[in-house]
Amino acid sequence: MIPADPTGGLRRPMSRPLGRDLLLLCLILAIVPGGRAHAGGFTNFGPSARGTGMGGALMGSIGDPTSFLLNPASLAYLSGTNFSFGATVMIPEQTFAGVAPATAETKMQALVIFPPNIYVTHAFSGGWGLGLAVDIPYVAKTEWNPDWTGGRLATKSDMRVVIITPSFGIKVSDRLSVGIGINLILPKVLYEQRIPVTMPGSQTPLSVPDAYSTYEAGGGINLGVQAGVLFKPFSNLSLGASYRSHVGVDLESGQLTYRGVPDSMTSQYPAGNFSTTFAIPAQLMAGASWQPLSWFTAAADIEYSTWSQFKSLDISYSNPSRPAVTVQQLWKNTVNTKFGVEFDFGEIIVRGGIRRQKTPIPTQTLTPGMPDADATGYSVGFGYRVADGLLLDFAYLLIHYADRVVTDSSIPYNNGGDGFNGTYTAQTNAIALNVRYSWN
Repeated sequence: MIPADPTGGLRRPMSRPLGRDLLLLCLILAIVPGGRAHAGGFTNFGPSARGTGMGGALMGSIGDPTSFLLNPASLAYLSGTNFSFGATVMIPEQTFAGVAPATAETKMQALVIFPPNIYVTHAFSGGWGLGLAVDIPYVAKTEWNPDWTGGRLATKSDMRVVIITPSFGIKVSDRLSVGIGINLILPKVLYEQRIPVTMPGSQTPLSVPDAYSTYEAGGGINLGVQAGVLFKPFSNLSLGASYRSHVGVDLESGQLTYRGVPDSMTSQYPAGNFSTTFAIPAQLMAGASWQPLSWFTAAADIEYSTWSQFKSLDISYSNPSRPAVTVQQLWKNTVNTKFGVEFDFGEIIVRGGIRRQKTPIPTQTLTPGMPDADATGYSVGFGYRVADGLLLDFAYLLIHYADRVVTDSSIPYNNGGDGFNGTYTAQTNAIALNVRYSWN
């Protein structure tokens, strides 16, 4: 059954309900802690240029004032005061071939994304430290030609999440530290698509150009916690683990607006509000950092995300004539791996990394608004000690996504209700830069 449109009884001519549009919007937001890179946009491989250069393998890292975003126990091993700021410039590329059996290709419009980050830490006598991070580590963005074949599924999407993370770490012994942090999550989401214009109560589109609907929402502050442990069984080996709790995200008073509606029908498409609540799943991470030589470090991380917790999404509307919608999901848990190396030659530092990750989204519910896929990221990085306490870090990252062939789509894209089957291909290029200053 197709839910009534929030225009007071107006129904969409497609078999896919308007509530599913909001589903797509929320799916974009939901890609927060589990997968850190997406074909339609990007989320950072590491909390800084050093982390990006090492493939994000920082769980066992000691001495990096940005790694506490992943493991707060690392704060106990820092010294003095550290300040780091930077940004990552990202250029995603996305192509869709279809709708099957057609093979015509449509390229996503060119995008440049550059989220910043700031970190401050201070170590106290007694083996404990505090840290504060302000970061936008989770970004996903797409923009397609408004007239393209999949325009009724998505023409534009933009998700970004600001995270403010105050953290505390303390040494329990010379070899063991523990830490805890609070994640203050502030999401912002926009989703736009074409919609066919119909008369109230009708399923038949009028012979006029499609209009556009836009969902836009910004949640309040959503709270989560994380806890970590760092153990040094040997002087050159450190083992780290952390747990990040699930976070209940509330999108309240979201705005639904329309444009491009014929003047004679604008009263049938009034603006309205929507709201939804869902949980970002818990995540467990573990890793090791090994320094067999004074100038060489190798690191490896693994992360497990319980995406199967994302079973359904409930959406409600301010218009009483629009019934609430519950949409079932088919997401699965994921395991991602990260590897990195670092060569410290004194004034110059050279890094390299690789990461492999799985998507939790099945092909049945994949859409051009969030065209996620399994991916492998390859990165190189450099550090330059400019002066005592001053370090510049640079990294380049190439993310290659496996071709995503969709043959069983449950997402209709036209009046006939045909599934949006085809092939997604993608890659992302990114450059990260951080400036770090430390003093005692």
